[in-house]
Amino acid sequence: MPIQDKNIDKSLGNHDFAVTPIVLRNGGQVPISQTDLEIASMRMPFAGTIESIYAFVRALTAAATVDIQVDGTTVLTGNITPVAGVQTAGTLIAAPTFSEGSEIQFLVTTDGSGLMDDLIATISVRPNLQDE
Repeated sequence: MPIQDKNIDKSLGNHDFAVTPIVLRNGGQVPISQTDLEIASMRMPFAGTIESIYAFVRALTAAATVDIQVDGTTVLTGNITPVAGVQTAGTLIAAPTFSEGSEIQFLVTTDGSGLMDDLIATISVRPNLQDE
């Protein structure tokens, strides 16, 4: 059967194949004594929903938190406190969505001492289907 359009027949069941991971990272040391420092962002080419967010840091001796925002508004119930060498999950607000052209921002807050190396946020997003 030839493909006639880009619509996905939702009656066929779950469309988990559409979940896309986005990785935003800071490839070196994160500066200390920062408040909501934007270290990475991405403009979204499609509308969708954020399914999960994880933060990872290779080395950490500072007190630090991570926030993920869409167009300047947090999508977390509270900032993520990363733990060195561990994928730390964030708790999302109810079904955070974004529009085509929205900016997903990766922000960090650090205290006045220590270091944080190779901070990474992995954000899993589900694009809206054409009829959503």
